[in-house]
Amino acid sequence: MKRKSDIIGGLIFLAAAVLLILGQLDIFSDINLIKILIFIIAVLAALWGLKDRNYFVFMFSLAFICIVFKHELHLEFLSFYPVAFAALFGSIGLTLIFPKNYPKTQDVKHTGPVDDEVINCSAQLGKTTKYVDSVNMTAAYITVTFGECSIYFDAAKLKTVSASINVDVSMGNVNIYVPKNWQLKNNISSFIGTVSVRGKKDSETVAYVELNGSINLGSVTVHFI
Repeated sequence: MKRKSDIIGGLIFLAAAVLLILGQLDIFSDINLIKILIFIIAVLAALWGLKDRNYFVFMFSLAFICIVFKHELHLEFLSFYPVAFAALFGSIGLTLIFPKNYPKTQDVKHTGPVDDEVINCSAQLGKTTKYVDSVNMTAAYITVTFGECSIYFDAAKLKTVSASINVDVSMGNVNIYVPKNWQLKNNISSFIGTVSVRGKKDSETVAYVELNGSINLGSVTVHFI
């Protein structure tokens, strides 16, 4: 995911460089190249959001286009707040109807060590707490929509020295509790969201874990315990 965002960012900067050069040519004096660049960025953001099923980025990019280019699109009757709320409600609706698909495992509370490699935890319109006691974990998938999820990995054992924790948060909060000897790498992308860390990591590292996914109007808090 990070590689894709790097490519999109690179294309945007290349387009900006070309438009800045073209802006110095008299043949384009009647064209607002800055507005064209803004339009290209908004369209690319919308396409990326749709491809990645990040409906908040998709809908708000379309809303941005409707507001900024309402004269060019002959949408002068539109005002900011109705468009913004329409984008918000549309994002929520699409997220609920078309959620991201993750590998499936039974989402149960275990009473002893298990062999699950993939861990799922989800919260929709509610609150969920899960204690992971897998002895063979390779990945975890956390999905939250209008809710809160707390998941504890302090008793988990990894299959190898590396694993991934993947989050998909839309208007919710996630609390992730990990051992102090895990080294975390944050790859999470956010749209009006935050990723924070509480506690301190030990100097010794026994596992390397990547945090992947996206946050839309929410937060992820990592606790070292």
